[in-house]
Amino acid sequence: MWRTVLTGTTGDALFLASRRDHAFAWLFVCLHLAAHSAEEALNGFVEVWNPVLLAVRTATGIPLPQFEFQAWLTMLVIGVGALTAMTPLVARGVRGFHAGSYVFALAMIVNGVHHLASPLYLGRFLPGQYTSPLLILSSLWLIRKTSAATGRPSAIGPLLGSFLFFVAAPGTVAGWIPYAISKWRVGPAFAGFEAGRAFGVVLVAVAFIALVECFARFALVGRGVPAPVAPTQTLVVSGLYRHCRNPMYVCVVAAILGQALILGSGALLLYAAMVWLLFHLFVLVYEEPTLARQFHNYRDYKAHVPRWLPRLRPWP
Repeated sequence: MWRTVLTGTTGDALFLASRRDHAFAWLFVCLHLAAHSAEEALNGFVEVWNPVLLAVRTATGIPLPQFEFQAWLTMLVIGVGALTAMTPLVARGVRGFHAGSYVFALAMIVNGVHHLASPLYLGRFLPGQYTSPLLILSSLWLIRKTSAATGRPSAIGPLLGSFLFFVAAPGTVAGWIPYAISKWRVGPAFAGFEAGRAFGVVLVAVAFIALVECFARFALVGRGVPAPVAPTQTLVVSGLYRHCRNPMYVCVVAAILGQALILGSGALLLYAAMVWLLFHLFVLVYEEPTLARQFHNYRDYKAHVPRWLPRLRPWP
């Protein structure tokens, strides 16, 4: 009898905690959307976006609107305010907000990716690019907490989260920022060594393939996303992690170095060094202590697998 009561009480507490976490994640996305909207407003989003809409309307005949700043900003303020005001309903588990959370999160992810991909079709970033990665990450967290609140976790969430985090994090650090620095203009090869460009192509290709493998492994083996907002449920020590503790970071730096060799860009070499230093500090200050607390076998893994330079023989 006592065990039944205790189990029921514990189950109720966990259920209420999952609702609370779901509501907090919803509020977190709303706050990031507010910051994203503020960045757009302060950096002339309407002035950049209206010519795009006009060009599409001219080319296709689709009656796309032209926005006035005051009306656009008013619409944003009302929309963000209404979404934020719904937080208590999410906390109460009102019917429809589970599906609504998925729709909200996916819409914000598409919005963030759209801003980060804008150089591909505009030749420049849309205002709002700096807050877009955080908007994407907070939306991934909302997807995870919604899945927990429904009590139906699956591999779909980690796979989707890993893919979107791949676009948001490595895509920004090793893609959009190098583009912003170099405009991907080819300059003279370093020391006139043209073969260095071929080595750069190999570096970028190998780094991309290895990154995809690592992200898929995190989702399928670790059942999580390589981000603090949605960590893995188990310590991932297979695949490339048998050779190096931080293969993702190594691949990102290698991709930047490869672009530097291809383009002959000294600025990208300096940027690669800065990125590695930030990764190194993050690993020392946050990641390694956190993993040591979460997983009892991490200390043994750490003692046998190098942090940066891969071991040739995989750790058994």
